[in-house]
Amino acid sequence: MITAGRKSDAVISVCQNNDKKILEIQNVNHAAEQLLGQYNNSLKNHSLYEIMTPTSVEKISSYLDFEDNSSDLANVLNKMRKLEIIGRNGNIVNVTIKAFYSLSNNSNPVIELLIRDISLYEKIDQLKQQLQTNRADPARTEEATGIMNKQAFLECLSLVSEFISNNPIDSCIAMISISNYSNIVKNYGTTITKQFITEIVHRYNECTRMEDVIGSLQDNTLGVILFNCSAQDAVTVATRIKHKIHSSPIVIDNNINIIAEINIGYIAITPNTSIYNLIDKCELTSPCL
Repeated sequence: MITAGRKSDAVISVCQNNDKKILEIQNVNHAAEQLLGQYNNSLKNHSLYEIMTPTSVEKISSYLDFEDNSSDLANVLNKMRKLEIIGRNGNIVNVTIKAFYSLSNNSNPVIELLIRDISLYEKIDQLKQQLQTNRADPARTEEATGIMNKQAFLECLSLVSEFISNNPIDSCIAMISISNYSNIVKNYGTTITKQFITEIVHRYNECTRMEDVIGSLQDNTLGVILFNCSAQDAVTVATRIKHKIHSSPIVIDNNINIIAEINIGYIAITPNTSIYNLIDKCELTSPCL
């Protein structure tokens, strides 16, 4: 079988038996077993159509020609953008399928199907839209910095936490703590301090993705949700953010130079964990950079 590029890639080997005019499943990998909720032995020698919805079966069969090589299964599937299969517990799963020839003879070609579940990505897009709505609401943002206030940020964190409880997506929370905040307020006042934090947010935005969410947690602490980001990748992200903020003094009104002193802690967002516990753990136990 072909090698899956991602651990979640399902691969099914199918023989297009032109003599019997059927599509026989020959083998499936572990990811395919997980997606379908069936073991390899129970799928072998069964028709491919048994794991597809009637709509998808109709789409494929309307183009498939067992006597014309130009309309074999591989050619037909590679022209289709999205199909539906019957997954675990009878749930309908939206997938994309890429087909590759494995072994071929004139009568019965063997075709490898690389199957990716796109229903998860559709859910991710819906979540991103929800997060964007929260971020764009003026009532949920801080006037001085333009970032989410604490309530809006915690709502976003709750949305992400709930989402990953039902979907296999790595995400992390990071906290940017300004360790010299009190001295800045004492030496320059609140107005300059707010401008200082606004510049920190600006530098943060220059080195992160649009889908990452930043908000205020305390006067001296910013929270960041790193969506679809593993704890290992969070190290790289946090290091990049810190380097960007520390790259040069922050200049206010062209004549005030303030050096930012920050620490960044991060922790993976685990399913079924209170968002307040996540924040406490991030403050107390996560690595600091």
